[in-house]
Amino acid sequence: MPEILYCDLSFKPVIDEIGEIFSKKIGNKEIFLLAMALGIDNPTKIKKRYTFVRHSYLRKDEISLIYTCAWKNLGHDVNSLLDEKVVYDMAEQCANTGFRIISNHLKDSQHQLFKKLVLDTLKKYPQPDIDDGQEFEDIS
Repeated sequence: MPEILYCDLSFKPVIDEIGEIFSKKIGNKEIFLLAMALGIDNPTKIKKRYTFVRHSYLRKDEISLIYTCAWKNLGHDVNSLLDEKVVYDMAEQCANTGFRIISNHLKDSQHQLFKKLVLDTLKKYPQPDIDDGQEFEDIS
């Protein structure tokens, strides 16, 4: 399992701007997952890797999202999910496209629209309290 998830270094200013928009209330992990979801239909290669999220920060349900992204983009081939490097590379490539989408929205001065989208999503799908004793069923 990779220790780090990467993004393209060219998106560092975009990531910093996202942090400013949300007053650092959402972390890199949430930003990565949002970008991955936005770019899920068109993964693109990373040119210069930039350390972004530690794998150890991901919860099981978030790891499931990464595997779902890979499954969709690797032709629904369950066997392809056995290679963790392939799985995480695909998630990074989808996030790479997502960062480009976010960057375009921010360039078009759509900060408020982007912020509303993310805040509405967080309201609709609140993060489970880590200390609530709730456990996700391990299906491995």
